[in-house]
Amino acid sequence: MTLIPKQSSFEFANYRLLKLSFELNSGFKQSESEDDLHYHLSIESLVKALPRGRSPKEGRSSIVRLDVSVVWSKEDGPFKLDLSCEGLFSCAPDMDLEQYQSLCELHAPALLYTQLRPLTRMIAAEAGESFVLPLINLSETLKRDRAERAASDKNPASNKRAVSDKKAARSKK
Repeated sequence: MTLIPKQSSFEFANYRLLKLSFELNSGFKQSESEDDLHYHLSIESLVKALPRGRSPKEGRSSIVRLDVSVVWSKEDGPFKLDLSCEGLFSCAPDMDLEQYQSLCELHAPALLYTQLRPLTRMIAAEAGESFVLPLINLSETLKRDRAERAASDKNPASNKRAVSDKKAARSKK
């Protein structure tokens, strides 16, 4: 079967890293059993719509920001990691506003997250740690969070979600 891809009218134009903070905990003692070493991710996203151009042929554009932090179950984990990035997203002028907003709120953060995964692996490896951000269904997580906030009548422009605890799979080099 031959698949013929259809070009999306939603475009991920570019991204940039805003913050990368990695601090190795040199006082961290690796225990005999790491069963009690867990973490979760604190994830926030924010969508900022850019003003439309004067031409009706110009589509919408937005800056989407994603903040990710690794939060250890114990006060002092093996390292601290905080990242922030932002991406420029745009669409064709004929795309429905509601569809565009949904893509920016749910799918754009997932696209940005994929940019951060290899970066975290490389930084942790340089410090002698084996760590990579886990694969998660960020779109579903944010969609669930958006529904919870809508039920409590909060502002839908900002998403904050703690992704479930993960057992830390680490190996010392």
